[in-house]
Amino acid sequence: MNEAPTVNDATIELMFSEAQGLQSFTSQWSDAIDAKVLVVFGGASALIGAIPAIGGVKAHGWEWLPWIVAGVAWAITSLLCSIAYGTRPYRVGPEPSTLAKDAWVAVTPEQYRYYRLQDMGGQWDHNWKEINKKATALGWAIPLVAIESGALLIAMMLQR
Repeated sequence: MNEAPTVNDATIELMFSEAQGLQSFTSQWSDAIDAKVLVVFGGASALIGAIPAIGGVKAHGWEWLPWIVAGVAWAITSLLCSIAYGTRPYRVGPEPSTLAKDAWVAVTPEQYRYYRLQDMGGQWDHNWKEINKKATALGWAIPLVAIESGALLIAMMLQR
């Protein structure tokens, strides 16, 4: 552990406080994405299950094409939702066993906060990448539900 540069104690305290808030914010973002994934997957599954049950499937020849498109869109949506909802290796705080070392207990609170800010920065970068992976998968799943919906609507219109 290197010597911390001379810092303004009040500034370090402010920075540390803000960084702690961001750690819980990433957890909230992840939870919000998970909630949206459940809605998207639930809606896609309800459509693919309910529409054929309501309207029946009487298509012949090329009329099967919209049903196939809807089924493929649902399958890809399901995969993307699984990726988005999957457990992620988020990082938070130091391990207490790491801090219970002579080198750490000897530092001032300001030095500790300075080093923790560096750790939090690395954790933020890692967690942000994981959240972006979730959001990207969800972002692709949403238009696929629209494609599924459109294909099912076309399929039902062809039934008439």
